[in-house]
Amino acid sequence: MRTDHLFYQLFQQFPESFFEMIGSANQVENYRFDAIEVKEAAFRMDGAFLPKDNAIDSPIYFIEVQFKKDLEIYARLFSEIFIFLRRHHPQQRWQAVVIYPSRSQDFTHREAQPYAPMLNSNLVQRIYLNELEIPSNSSLGLEIVKLMVEKDTQVPPTVSRLVNRVQTEATNQLEKQKIIEFIETVVLYKLPNLSKEELAAMFATDDLRKTRFAQEMKEEGIAEGKAEGIAEGKAEGIAQGSLAAQKKMILKLFNRDFPVEEIAELVDLSVEQVQQMIAQQSQNNESS
Repeated sequence: MRTDHLFYQLFQQFPESFFEMIGSANQVENYRFDAIEVKEAAFRMDGAFLPKDNAIDSPIYFIEVQFKKDLEIYARLFSEIFIFLRRHHPQQRWQAVVIYPSRSQDFTHREAQPYAPMLNSNLVQRIYLNELEIPSNSSLGLEIVKLMVEKDTQVPPTVSRLVNRVQTEATNQLEKQKIIEFIETVVLYKLPNLSKEELAAMFATDDLRKTRFAQEMKEEGIAEGKAEGIAEGKAEGIAQGSLAAQKKMILKLFNRDFPVEEIAELVDLSVEQVQQMIAQQSQNNESS
């Protein structure tokens, strides 16, 4: 499952969570979060925290989120960084922060050997989320980060605790709804086969009815279709309620710039099937 899109949203909404992870919580006010594209090589970084007002004493933090083992990750990451440095000539020092769900997704010692000088220096910080300790006074954003690697059985009580924090800490209704919607998105990434009833019970709040995915599932009959499928002994998942609803959801997600791989994960189809549906719709639009 690709999660870079989720982390991009997370760091935009909760920038303090990143600085808590790297042990520099007091720096958050000095930075802005942005996406960086290295056009020469068609690279796009998962994100970067850039010092506000181009402060020279504050380092640039380049972020890479990797939830699957990838033998090219360090070759790609360092290529992106050095091309960026050559293109922009920043005056600040820099640090790369690589976020893994667990240590097992990182390289073995032998595979990482060519990059050892940088990996063993203070230029790179590797974070393993399942080893991340969450202090009692941590931010809401950091707790949502931990939710991404929580065991499935621990998701309901964790969500309940998060929702209670949102109800207590959010300053207005719009902010409350936005945070709950993001938590819901994380839950649906982790547990895409949840029924509408299971999702509602987990959140136990009327605010869930206002979130984007809950509205779409209700309007398009996706959650109802899944419940009917289970009754008939099927196991197609949330997005399998009907072919028409399935196609509609795929196109909506695609138009919102969701990567094809993430759409396939959400609707429980192969990447090839999703690409075929998108291509078919494009052909229909051209012929009409």
